[in-house]
Amino acid sequence: MTGYESKCGESNPKMYREILETLYVELEETVMIGDNIPIDIILPKKLGIKTILLNRSKKKIECKQADAIVDNLSQAVKVMAIQLL
Repeated sequence: MTGYESKCGESNPKMYREILETLYVELEETVMIGDNIPIDIILPKKLGIKTILLNRSKKKIECKQADAIVDNLSQAVKVMAIQLL
């Protein structure tokens, strides 16, 4: 689902809630993976969603709100399997 489909911007918590309702998924079962700290990490974290920051550039980055920081999606899958779910 996009912000357009939920009739709001991607920075609006309504989009996350509508996605979870559509998929019949609870907050505790959800992990958001993204590279935009304000939108993909901070906002979902405020809603109670676990988060993984995708740092493809591999530059040193700090984000205390993220549950994990990974370099690629393969690492994200491993983190979810081991730590988050």
